[in-house]
Amino acid sequence: MLTRNLFSFVFRLFVLLTLCEDAIALDPISSHIQKVSSKYCDIILSGYIKEGDFKNIVKILKPFDAETRNAKLCLNDSDGGNYAEALKIIDYIKAGRGSTVLLENYECFSACALLFLFGSERGDEDIILKNRRMHASAKLGFHAPFLVDYSSAKGRAQANVYREGILAIQKLLRADTEYFLPSSLLVEMLKQPPNELLLVDTVGKAIEWNIKLFGYRQPSKVTVDMLEWACINELRSQNMPGNNTIDNHQEPAKNATPIEIKAKGLRKVFGGFGGEGMLECYTDVYLDKEGKLFLNVSFDYEKRSIPKSDALEKSVKSGDPDIVTTPTYYLYPPSTKLVAIVKREK
Repeated sequence: MLTRNLFSFVFRLFVLLTLCEDAIALDPISSHIQKVSSKYCDIILSGYIKEGDFKNIVKILKPFDAETRNAKLCLNDSDGGNYAEALKIIDYIKAGRGSTVLLENYECFSACALLFLFGSERGDEDIILKNRRMHASAKLGFHAPFLVDYSSAKGRAQANVYREGILAIQKLLRADTEYFLPSSLLVEMLKQPPNELLLVDTVGKAIEWNIKLFGYRQPSKVTVDMLEWACINELRSQNMPGNNTIDNHQEPAKNATPIEIKAKGLRKVFGGFGGEGMLECYTDVYLDKEGKLFLNVSFDYEKRSIPKSDALEKSVKSGDPDIVTTPTYYLYPPSTKLVAIVKREK
C-alpha cells in the first residue's frame, strides 16, 4: 500500500512541477547564478530554476573537484522551476561535489527543496556524506500530494503525460542511490492536505531528515529533561536499528530546574533506549569561559566506546579543530518551532 501511495505521490509531484515549469516559461523572473566567496557560499542560485542553470553551475563548481574543501551551493528565493534541470544538478552534486545551504530568511520550495536535499560532501576514503544546512529562520517546503484534473487531456497527450511521469519517477529514484530523500519525509507529505506545503519548521523534522541547523540560539539553561531529549534526538538522527521504538520511549518528565555545570563538565546517564530498552545514553555538557555550551551524546553499544566524563572538557580546552560534538539544538524537544530558537543579533 505504501509503495503504491509513494508511486502516486511522486507521479503527482512530477505533474505539479511540470505545470509550474510551463507557467514559469511565461514569467519574466528567471534564476540568477552568482559566484561568491563567503563563509557559507561559493555560489548562490536565486529565483526559479531554469534550463541552462546546470551548465552554469558546473562551470563554477568543477574547479572544486581538484581542491580538498567542499563547494557550497546556496539556494534562495525559489518557488521551484524546471524539474528536469533540477535533476541534472542533483545528479552532479550528489556525488560529493557540493553541500547545499539556506542562509538567514532564505526560501526554497518545490524543485528547489528537492535539490537542497541532495547536498553532499566527500568524507574519509571518499565516502559520500549528506551535507545540507539551513539557518533557523529559513523556509524549506515540499509539495504535498494533490489531484490533477485530466479530463481535458485525451488520447496521445494523456499518454505522453503518463509516460513523462513514469520517466520522472525513474530518474528521481535512480538519482537517490545514497537515500538522500528520507522515506519518513515522503510519508509526512502524504499526510498533508491537498495543495499545501510540508514545511521543515521544527527541530524534530530537521533532525530526523538530517538537515543541519545554524543561526539558532543555545538554551539559556540546561535541565535534566533537556538532556533526555538530546538522547531521543540523537537516536533519531542516526536512524539506527530499533529507532522505530523511540516513539514508545516515555516522554521526559518536565523539570525546569537548571543543572549546575561544574568546571569539568557534567555527565547524566539515561536508560530505556533501543529495540528492547537495553541501551543506555550518556550525555556530557561543558560550559567554556565565554559561556558557550558544548554537548556530546553517546550510546553504550560497547562500553569501551563511551568517552571518559572529562573528554569533552579536555577537547574544548585543547582547541582541537576536529572536535566532534552533538549540536546543542538537540536539547530542545522535537516539537520546538525553529522560529522560536532563531538567534537574534544584538
